[in-house]
Amino acid sequence: MGNRHQYSSNKTATITVLYLALLPVFTSAIAEDSQQLQKSHPSKSSEKPERIAPSSRKMVEKHTDDLRLAMLSLYRLNPQELQKSASVSPEEMVQWVFEGPFGWKFDALREAQGISALEMAFSLDFHGDRILALITGMQTMIISAYGGKTEFLFSEPADPQRLYISARNTDIVRWKLIQANSGLRIEGPEIQEIESILISIKQRLESDAKAHARKSAQALIPAPSTIESAAFLPF
Repeated sequence: MGNRHQYSSNKTATITVLYLALLPVFTSAIAEDSQQLQKSHPSKSSEKPERIAPSSRKMVEKHTDDLRLAMLSLYRLNPQELQKSASVSPEEMVQWVFEGPFGWKFDALREAQGISALEMAFSLDFHGDRILALITGMQTMIISAYGGKTEFLFSEPADPQRLYISARNTDIVRWKLIQANSGLRIEGPEIQEIESILISIKQRLESDAKAHARKSAQALIPAPSTIESAAFLPF
């Protein structure tokens, strides 16, 4: 009986010593397995959020901010155009145009929008407010290219080809503005500001056109290579 008790005690002691000896090995192995598991299945808190492309509305808002600045500069350079619409300050006119309840349909332009309004802005037969026509044309063209019915309602996806055409038309606007027969006076430091604004708009439109074309696997149809004699391109 005593021998059996001694054998049991010795066996327990041996197991205890063996357990203590192997404990660091088991602990290290468990830690490594845990690290591997975390790498292969990262927790939601450690995952980096996917980069979300700006929405059409957000992109139109950027263009709108630029067009407001361009309109303000153009009215300051061409007060005679402002007087054709209203006897107010350039700032008040810009606010009236962009924030008024008109939906970009102005009686003075016969509710023309898009390319029709752009053509009106540079037509020798048009005797109304050319700046109002120009900004209305650009704003509504851009909204349409991004799939919008208004700057607040976008029921269709952005159209890559329309974005590309809008970029091209923006370049044509920039070229026409600096011509002596444009009907608008563009000179001094303001010309650099207005050109810079139009270039920024064009570049964003081109970038978005390419991005949406890749996303939809759509090939863009090239526009004419020269703009000097080019007419505005319709959608």
